[in-house]
Amino acid sequence: MPHDPDATRIYFLAPRAAAAEGIVTVPVDFTHLFSLVPRVGRNATMLYVTLRALRQTAGMGSFKVDDLVWLLRARPWRIWWWMHKLSKQQLLVYRLANGYFTNVLLFQVAVRPTMAREHDVPAHWFEHVLPLHSRTRFLVYLYVRSHEWGGDVTSVSEQRMIRDLRLPVLRVRWHLWQLHRAGLVVRSRGEHVVRDPEPASIIEHGEIRLRELNVLGWPMVHLALAVLLAAACLLILYRLH
Repeated sequence: MPHDPDATRIYFLAPRAAAAEGIVTVPVDFTHLFSLVPRVGRNATMLYVTLRALRQTAGMGSFKVDDLVWLLRARPWRIWWWMHKLSKQQLLVYRLANGYFTNVLLFQVAVRPTMAREHDVPAHWFEHVLPLHSRTRFLVYLYVRSHEWGGDVTSVSEQRMIRDLRLPVLRVRWHLWQLHRAGLVVRSRGEHVVRDPEPASIIEHGEIRLRELNVLGWPMVHLALAVLLAAACLLILYRLH
């Protein structure tokens, strides 16, 4: 996915709390999160929760708009458009300022006070798991995860997913199948069993690094298909001659 680089650096104005030893997490009210889908759409919803997670781990000025580009597999102009939609809903405040070497984006991410149950989502999922999947697939994973009622077992119907995520039935089934292939969601006795992502393998770390460097802009399957198509075209041309 070639694009013009956007080196704008991101600063989160809200101070980060000191992290305890262990895994850094971000508390997510899933009821509130998925209520945003009808208001701002799935993509802006994913940007919102991703920014909240990265605020927990990003150092001052260590984060750029380009990092959102490879994490969310989106072009810079789409990132800016989703930020505008979140801003219109008073979920995000941002301002573009001049820095010493590049533009600086000052962020304040709103969190709605809630009495609902919050889930502690590991912040590293957004850096190690999200880049390996599409935005919508990761959102489906979070949605299934939000319906845990005992252990890792969830009870959620396809019809409810279709309604809440504004997805057609075939796309819901496709993403569930892909999550099943990845070992993140398993069906057992008619229920969905949600599993925590396994630590990234060496190959997956390599893919993530290539995406970060914008060397690998397409999903692996699309890249493989493009190579096969190019090879087939060369073979046809060779036979014609």
